[in-house]
Amino acid sequence: MSENQNVEKKKLSGGKIAAIVVASILVVVIIAVSVILGVLLRSNGGTTTVGNDKLEFAVYDGDTSHFKHYVGNQNDVDLTKAFPGCTDFEGPGVNGTIISGATATDGKLTFKDAEGNKHERNLYVVDGYNVFGDTMETDMRTKLGEGTPVIMQQSLTTTGDKTFDINNTRLYGNGFEIHGDSISAPKNQNKKKSSWGATLFRIGDGTALHIQDLHIFVNTVDGESITLENFEYSGTGIDLAANVQKDGNYLTSTIKNVIVENGQKLVHVAGANANIEGCIFRNAADACVAMGTYAKKGSVVNLKNSVAMNSMVAGFLFYGWEAVTDPNSPFQNTLNIEGFFDIYNWKDTSTTKLVPATEGILANVVNNMVSSEIENPNFAPYIYMFDKDGDGAKDKNIHIGIIKLATGSCSAQNPRIMYEGVENKYQDGYALIDFPLPGWVQKPPLDIVKACEMISYDSKQVPAIKPGDKLPSSIYGELAFGRQAKA
Repeated sequence: MSENQNVEKKKLSGGKIAAIVVASILVVVIIAVSVILGVLLRSNGGTTTVGNDKLEFAVYDGDTSHFKHYVGNQNDVDLTKAFPGCTDFEGPGVNGTIISGATATDGKLTFKDAEGNKHERNLYVVDGYNVFGDTMETDMRTKLGEGTPVIMQQSLTTTGDKTFDINNTRLYGNGFEIHGDSISAPKNQNKKKSSWGATLFRIGDGTALHIQDLHIFVNTVDGESITLENFEYSGTGIDLAANVQKDGNYLTSTIKNVIVENGQKLVHVAGANANIEGCIFRNAADACVAMGTYAKKGSVVNLKNSVAMNSMVAGFLFYGWEAVTDPNSPFQNTLNIEGFFDIYNWKDTSTTKLVPATEGILANVVNNMVSSEIENPNFAPYIYMFDKDGDGAKDKNIHIGIIKLATGSCSAQNPRIMYEGVENKYQDGYALIDFPLPGWVQKPPLDIVKACEMISYDSKQVPAIKPGDKLPSSIYGELAFGRQAKA
């Protein structure tokens, strides 16, 4: 509608005026309840500090002592961009510091660093376009939108504010980084502009994407005082919402050997299928991975050898706005876990949340209720006492692993959760917890959360991952080759 378009003005009937008055009073009541609970319970005043230690990243090839590098066949590459400060490049298709995409073949690429040490990469030539230099961002956005495979030859800090649309093609990250602050930050600074924020990578209706060997920073973190609250409106790293099926099925996207950190949601799936393998998802103001339940949009996520860390809400969240009540329905979402899915997400019981801040006033009401309900004796088996400050005083912690949350018109959540092919089986040490909700949260005027279950550590046994634990050095080899592999 244009700004100059005339709008017909109509008189409000007495009934409509009364409805508006009632609605206004209702809003005031909700605000008052939110404020009172916040004052009385003081349960969400705490913050969660963002993990800011540097994550190791490597593109292993066969084992942890060999590395690979991809080159596209559609254009040449300046190897000093891919390997700054290095010299003496040798390999198939190499002439000086340039490798020809047209003449290069699979083989060995060798070079020396500034100290004269020799390095080697297993070189793989693939169909696609190499992006680097001053035109990198523009080329990358154009080629991915056209459906051309893209091979990154250096890290990128974005300057534009547009999402990268990936149209049924592949992005090879070659172990480089992408910092998307110019896309996410403007939305984060203007919360009213979009409560969901921006998205770095997304697919269109009826399409899929394939991303590998890439470190994605939805937001760049400098300093140690940043908290997850800073990312509440900053958007999503990878959005998989295809919505349109091809031949009765959704196409399957692939996310392999990827780190995504510092955003609202890190991966979002709704009406799409995804294979996720060897990934780390860290620092989410909502959920590390969120999966939406919608009528006639059943999705499948196959999750293998991956890690979720430091999420405000959950490591993996099933949220539902539309009801799929039949647990055997083909439209139920399915999560298949293979290998391991490590979740580093212990929370102080006073700051536990189930609903992100983007839900507004209702989030404050529900989250205050959550922190209060956790004090119920029924939760005692799932509370782990931990001295996080080292002062001898132990705090109450609960592990927020996987949440099944029924919201909106969705009265129940019945996703299929499979571990090593067995339904309703969980990794060792995990247990399913029914989270009882007070009736006043499930009924109008709040009516936002209908049911909730969590998959959490059962504290009857010593948890494999404890509050404050860091990633072990062996994790990177395990992400690539499995837990039994020798890193």
